[in-house]
Amino acid sequence: MMTQYTLIAQMFDYPEKDFGNKIASIRNKLISVYPQTADSLSEFESFINTKSIQELQEYFVRTFEVKALCNIDVGYILFGEDYKRGEFLVNIQSEHKKANNDCGSELGDYLPNMLYLLPKIEDHEFAEELAFSVLIPAVKQMIKTFLDKTNIYYKVLEVLLLMLETDFVGLDYGQITIPEVSSKDFFRKQGGCSPGLCKPRKMQSVNF
Repeated sequence: MMTQYTLIAQMFDYPEKDFGNKIASIRNKLISVYPQTADSLSEFESFINTKSIQELQEYFVRTFEVKALCNIDVGYILFGEDYKRGEFLVNIQSEHKKANNDCGSELGDYLPNMLYLLPKIEDHEFAEELAFSVLIPAVKQMIKTFLDKTNIYYKVLEVLLLMLETDFVGLDYGQITIPEVSSKDFFRKQGGCSPGLCKPRKMQSVNF
């Protein structure tokens, strides 16, 4: 179950050799489950196929690392530099360890790491709540504050949100709320924000 999130997590991996072939396979599998994503995934695949690996790597770094257009650290998106992010990191790292999910050189709240984690969580209700209460509001905020809507990874985030809202709809959990902020001001203001939270009913190990 939830193996589709392993597939889309790979779309956020740092591009390496044979990235294009991997994306083609992922595209076909995801479209078979979510046909409404066909246009966006095809556009992403076409973009990948027109670039060299070096160009793709530079594009990735410009998007997510150097002068990042989008921050994809879930805890930072939700809590900024507030102490709650530290608590979130400690608790989510415990879930990675329990599930034997290797986070590599990134933190436990790095979006791909959390997507790789979802299918490995044995408690199905907990996985559902993590997706509904945490990932959906975080991905929505990533999309809202993305500094360049023409960037190809913007479309991948839209696909991810569509998947999440299709798979985890109408669940009886609270969702984290994030204060209204424009994409222009997000990275400047986020460090000082302390969002009001809607505490999930069942989430215990990921404490807010």
